[in-house]
Amino acid sequence: MRLNVEGRRRNLFAECPRLLAGLLVLAPLVLGCQRGAEVYQATRAGLSANQDYYYGYQDAQVILTFQPGQVGVVTRERAGRRQVQTVGATFGLQIASEISGGLFVLTGPGLTERSSVLALARNIKARFGTMIRDAGFVVRNAYDDNPMMVTDELLVRFPARTSDDQARKIFSSLAVKPVYRSRGGTWRVSVTSASPFDALAGARYFKEKLAVTLAEPNLHFVAQRFETIPTDPLFASEWQHKNTGLAGGTVDADIDTTLAWDFTQGSSSTIIAIVDNTFDMAHEDLAANVYTNPGEIAGNGIDDDGNGLVDDVHGWDFVSGDNDAGPVSAGDNHGTAVTGVAVAQAGNGVGVSGTCPGCRFLPLTIFNNCAIGSFCATSVGASRELLEALLDRVRSKLSPRGLVLFWRLLVRQEPIETVCAETGLSADAVYAWRSRLGRVARALALDLIDDSDRAGGETPAVRSAARRGQSS
Repeated sequence: MRLNVEGRRRNLFAECPRLLAGLLVLAPLVLGCQRGAEVYQATRAGLSANQDYYYGYQDAQVILTFQPGQVGVVTRERAGRRQVQTVGATFGLQIASEISGGLFVLTGPGLTERSSVLALARNIKARFGTMIRDAGFVVRNAYDDNPMMVTDELLVRFPARTSDDQARKIFSSLAVKPVYRSRGGTWRVSVTSASPFDALAGARYFKEKLAVTLAEPNLHFVAQRFETIPTDPLFASEWQHKNTGLAGGTVDADIDTTLAWDFTQGSSSTIIAIVDNTFDMAHEDLAANVYTNPGEIAGNGIDDDGNGLVDDVHGWDFVSGDNDAGPVSAGDNHGTAVTGVAVAQAGNGVGVSGTCPGCRFLPLTIFNNCAIGSFCATSVGASRELLEALLDRVRSKLSPRGLVLFWRLLVRQEPIETVCAETGLSADAVYAWRSRLGRVARALALDLIDDSDRAGGETPAVRSAARRGQSS
């Protein structure tokens, strides 16, 4: 008998390290549980009355804002809007919004506290369980407009040293019911009316006070795409924003601008410098977004900001060397078109929508159609004498077709589409002709200017044409 007692004592002492390890694991957990609800309330310092948080990825705080007056429900597969209306009418609630995935948000009076909304949600689920799969209070985060519903469930994972029996004891002490345990050790548990917290506060409580590795509310939400569609009449043809397959295009082969616009349409503090030919700054889709240089006083003839450009209030024309970046001729429209793609006002019911309609643009002219073709005599005020002199030299260098295209493309500046339709040439061919004719005209114009200088017969019109031709 004595030997048996001693044997038991020896076994007891042999088990001491294991028992002590178990106590060390349980002690902080059990002591934390005993402190109850007052602990998780105290840790909400610095948040508004409707805000709470849990710890997400890498223990970052995820702040959620409770939405007073709203209760969320998720229907079962065969239930729909009509059934939700019936449920809502029973409790004096109305459908505020229907979200895909069977999630509905109901609204009603008197639902100002989380606890009261949670009690109502549990009542709805208990009474209409055949139609309602889950219910809870509604929250939103700071990053999107998608409503989320906090259910009674949360996900918890303990440190590896915590046994399942120890975990169950902790759950029991907090009136939390285990629902499921994954192979990886994550528990899905449900809070009850006897628990000292709801699922959101409980997730924070488990993380802060029980040192678990994971604790998150089992939120129900639907990821939705929100997009902004402007009212501009030509928006439908702007496939770069939203490609619907118009004219045989590839659906969704676009830059998803409409989705980005739901977050921002740009800021007036963002200035886009557009380097091109001239700009129609009075255009109804652009005028409001023209940049104004705050360091320059308009019209005083002084370089107020000391950048070497006098009165550069709204950009600069580096071809003419002045502050007028406006069109020289009817064909000077490329800069205007590019600017529209970038910053045209959106939602004003006019024209197109720019990619960054809230931004401003700084127009910088470094060429124009005169410079491209080196022949725009009539638009720069050149005399008929200069025009005829240039044409005489052109006739001696070009074929009959070349002369026709020279007149149509460089002198009359007809649209490419018109020239293609009436000559039977492809757009690539017409563009190639215009480029080659421009080079020819530039060389002939410079020769004419050199001859005029040598003869001493230079005129202001010739000098003007020279400056524009040499700038190209």
